[in-house]
Amino acid sequence: MIEIIMAIVLFSFVSTMFITFHTNYISQSAVPIVRLSHAAQLQQTTQNISEYYLQDPTKDLNILKTLLSSSPEDFGGNFTVQYNNFIKFVSNNDTSISSGDPEELLKIKIEHNDTRESIVLIFAKQ
Repeated sequence: MIEIIMAIVLFSFVSTMFITFHTNYISQSAVPIVRLSHAAQLQQTTQNISEYYLQDPTKDLNILKTLLSSSPEDFGGNFTVQYNNFIKFVSNNDTSISSGDPEELLKIKIEHNDTRESIVLIFAKQ
């Protein structure tokens, strides 16, 4: 009788572990696809920003900076502009500067609202 009870307890324990493992495995199977979708959205946004700039790379970078500050939704959906400022590299470090410096670069950091993944873009006037 004790052997039967032990077998039932052992079978219950193994069954519980098996069901728990497969339930987590199945419920988490969509996570990589969702993250990939969000990364693709972020990449599309960076592509939209780059395409806007490449239409006329000689125009003033202030226009792009202002547009990203005032209406970022023009470049795509679900993202937030975390950094949008002019920089200059001094001793291998980027330093914020005001517009008008001949060595100015526009540094933009955008972050996906759901995953908090971010990407940094740097534009130079050509």
